[in-house]
Amino acid sequence: MRQRGSGPPGVAEALGLSPAVRNLIGLLAERDRLALLPDLARWYDTLLDDELGRTRVVIRSATALSAAERNELIELARHLTGHERILAATELDPELIGGVVLDVGGTVYDGSLRTQLARLTKEMAEGGS
Repeated sequence: MRQRGSGPPGVAEALGLSPAVRNLIGLLAERDRLALLPDLARWYDTLLDDELGRTRVVIRSATALSAAERNELIELARHLTGHERILAATELDPELIGGVVLDVGGTVYDGSLRTQLARLTKEMAEGGS
């Protein structure tokens, strides 16, 4: 029986992937399951982050943040998670209008103006209760 990935060099080999990863990709391809790769990568990242005691954070804002604002949000994430190691990514989202949305390991803290306006609109439609 031929080992998966033992044929002519391909993309996986050119990327320098380990034999185990090449075999996994080959198995997924054989079973028409390559669509699972993004989920597997996220699962692996989560396991690795847990092992290394770090948390991934996404900071979305309507406008670019200053270094001080970004650092303040990273400190908030440290406080919320108890992890010293924070991997922060920032994204611009003009639809937020203002404020920020902080996604800390899957928990979303929404301080955007868009959400505040939506909440106010709902309260006014319900008669201000």
